[in-house]
Amino acid sequence: TTTTGKITGTTELLGLTFEIGYQFGDEKTNIYLQWEGIKATYAHDEQKKQDIFTVTFNKMSLGDIITKFMDAIIPGFELSAPWNLLNSINLDSLSFTYTRNLNDSKKDSIVISYDNAVNLGFLDISKIKLTKDADGVHLGFEGTFLGLAITTEDETTKALAGKGSKVQD
Repeated sequence: TTTTGKITGTTELLGLTFEIGYQFGDEKTNIYLQWEGIKATYAHDEQKKQDIFTVTFNKMSLGDIITKFMDAIIPGFELSAPWNLLNSINLDSLSFTYTRNLNDSKKDSIVISYDNAVNLGFLDISKIKLTKDADGVHLGFEGTFLGLAITTEDETTKALAGKGSKVQD
């Protein structure tokens, strides 16, 4: 029987309160640091021989981050016009993941993912994903274009007739 659990604590640094946690007993050992809606995690996967570092944003805007940092230094700080426009830059569901392969650094990858709706009328994007790995840099979208589904795994977008896959790579 494997023992599983979680240990958490809080600390204050420069007027900012952080939660620190350690989760154990799973295949992955997780350590995390959280401040407001920003969470940084480290996971070690012994089976895959990988270290995975992730930063996620939850229910925050760029303006929120700046305001909360500044409020720790100057109590009552708020963004005034025109800087308050930064409050409209929604970072909810933005994540950065760096996967380090311990056996072969050529298999390392970085993934930036934004799982938040962006509606441009004719183009409705539900997810944007930018990946850098050994094969190159890949930009993927999920959503609809003029009502037609777009997915990152859509086989019909792999090659153009008579042109091969090099055209879109």
